[in-house]
Amino acid sequence: MPSPRRLLSLDPYFALLILLTVFAWAPLTYPGSLQTHAGFLPVFNLYDLESHLGNPAWWPLVGRGYDLWRGEGPLPYYLAVACRWLGFGGIGAVKLVIALSIVGGAWGVYGWARPTLGRSGALLAATVYAYWPYALATILVRGTWAETVWLGLLPLALWALAAARATGKGGNLIILSLAVAALAWTQPGLAAWALVAMTAYLAMGEAGMRGRALAALAGGVLLGAVGLAPQISARDWGGPAPVEFAQHFVYPFQFFLAGWGNGLSVAGWQDTLPLSPGMAAVGLALLALILGGLRPARGTLASAAAIAAVCLSLASTLSSPLWKLWPVPARTLTFPWQLLSLAGPFLAFLAGAAFPALVAQDVGRGRARSSTLSPEGRGEGEGRLLSSGRPSKEEFVADWEESEGGGDTSFRTALHAGLVALVVLASYTYLQPRYTTLEPGRAPIAILGDNQVMLLDVRLEGPLRAGEKVALAVHWQALKPIDRDYTIFVHALDEAGERWGQEDTQPQGGKYPMTRWLVGEIVEDRYEVSIRADGPAAGYHLILGLYDWQTGARLRVGDTDHVVVRE
Repeated sequence: MPSPRRLLSLDPYFALLILLTVFAWAPLTYPGSLQTHAGFLPVFNLYDLESHLGNPAWWPLVGRGYDLWRGEGPLPYYLAVACRWLGFGGIGAVKLVIALSIVGGAWGVYGWARPTLGRSGALLAATVYAYWPYALATILVRGTWAETVWLGLLPLALWALAAARATGKGGNLIILSLAVAALAWTQPGLAAWALVAMTAYLAMGEAGMRGRALAALAGGVLLGAVGLAPQISARDWGGPAPVEFAQHFVYPFQFFLAGWGNGLSVAGWQDTLPLSPGMAAVGLALLALILGGLRPARGTLASAAAIAAVCLSLASTLSSPLWKLWPVPARTLTFPWQLLSLAGPFLAFLAGAAFPALVAQDVGRGRARSSTLSPEGRGEGEGRLLSSGRPSKEEFVADWEESEGGGDTSFRTALHAGLVALVVLASYTYLQPRYTTLEPGRAPIAILGDNQVMLLDVRLEGPLRAGEKVALAVHWQALKPIDRDYTIFVHALDEAGERWGQEDTQPQGGKYPMTRWLVGEIVEDRYEVSIRADGPAAGYHLILGLYDWQTGARLRVGDTDHVVVRE
């Protein structure tokens, strides 16, 4: 029987899916770079990888500490290197990988959901996933690049899992193993949680070729471990948690907030970081469960609902006692709300089920539903990633009705268009990225403190001569919240290190102290230094740095405490 499952299908709905997701990836076509919490770190780490190609132990450490579980894996950067070989610049390569992740994630949801929900329901599910607020915040606010790629890979892995379980074919099993390994090479901590969820999903669903699928999962874990072995051998498992995990649970009411902000996750409930799973996604998912359509597929829907509910619960304050009883799993996450990324595909799947459930209500309960989604029909056509052909009319209720003349076609078309439009419009306020047109170099000039502040560029204005006034035009970028109002110093020194001029000042003349800087924000500043006329005629250089005005302690810059600026 022909199968609807093909990763490289020529399904015409793929073109429609790209069009429907255009508002999610269109901001990436703006000139310049996204201004996110991560700043230019993805670009700088990409250039660093290009300088270390061939080193299997490479890890993205520019501006970051090493942490195998919580940190970013190397796979997204290798994908960007491939884009660089196609002629893209650093920023362009990063944005292209993000765009491919958005489209790939939506396509994965579509392929995974299509045998159960049909083309129209799967298309709705894919649209929900593309405009899911948490994913948009990951891309446009947090800028966590590896997690963005991980969000694109997870639905493809779920699609491969369903295919492997349904057919047990060698090609599908290999794809599943590669998908699991790719998750591990992208974000190892989240990959561990994904493995648990995929195993649970496999156990709750139909038996099929479950044993082979489990073996493929195990093979993916082994392959992922082999790929990470050089990093573990070179650097061990990483350091302590960067934040207090227990202070960042989501309060239940935060799941229902529709606001949007660009802030960080803070201890307690006053986050300005968006943590809502989205009103459209939750509303449609609840509608599908309440209507209870697609009776033969209720087991699949129940499994998706259970996994999504568990993930949301573990991210919330409701599960705080459980984490206290067994804190070991927290070692794999920076924040408990990162489990929202795991809930996303399952929530989108449920949301997509709202369309066939509503159609079933229109047609009338019980009409041919038991035959259209019989276990025999779904089992044979469920998972052929490598097959070709047109989907069978057993796929799902609405597709059967369209082919056989049942139901009101105009109603279904209007309903589907309305639901898709609802999802897109509900996310409109989220699609407001911050941008910068600053072009970074291949590496920051310096990183000060414990990865606190980056000096992006320095431009010297004027000659370094006795009796002259010179200026430094700089761009800073904060990588972490800054808890002290550091003072900037610029000193003019001769070759012997004697000081002949200096300027100590707060940022922008005291108008914008560092404690007000937002993480990822680019701050432009300018400092002027007058070199004394009674000094040597030439041979000067400037040193630039930061110090605590209360103690005089300077922030470290690698092995020193300042940046040297010469003509």
